[in-house]
Amino acid sequence: MLIASGLLALLVAATFAVLLSSVADLRALERRARRSEEVLEVANVLERQVVDLETAQRGFVITRRERFLRPWRDARAAFPAEARTLEQWSPPTPSRRPEPVGSPRPPPPTSGTTRSRWCPRPGGT
Repeated sequence: MLIASGLLALLVAATFAVLLSSVADLRALERRARRSEEVLEVANVLERQVVDLETAQRGFVITRRERFLRPWRDARAAFPAEARTLEQWSPPTPSRRPEPVGSPRPPPPTSGTTRSRWCPRPGGT
């Protein structure tokens, strides 16, 4: 009877440990999801600013009216700060990650053609 009680207590303790681990994982996932939402929000603001830039520029080019330049100037002034914010909030990408010491560098681009054997030059060569 004592052995059965000990095994039951061990089973309950193991189940409790698994539950605690699952709760910790869920909290970490929730933080990541919240951060992703914030990054998407900043990216959406930045996208709207780019659309404002394009629309105002297009309006000015077509009409030559100065009134179209005000939204262009506003979006142009706000763009660098929003871009920096997005860059700071975004996770590092391979091009932004620090390079490990002693890692091989890629070869420099070759001069001349940039086409590969999968994208032949026009004319078949």
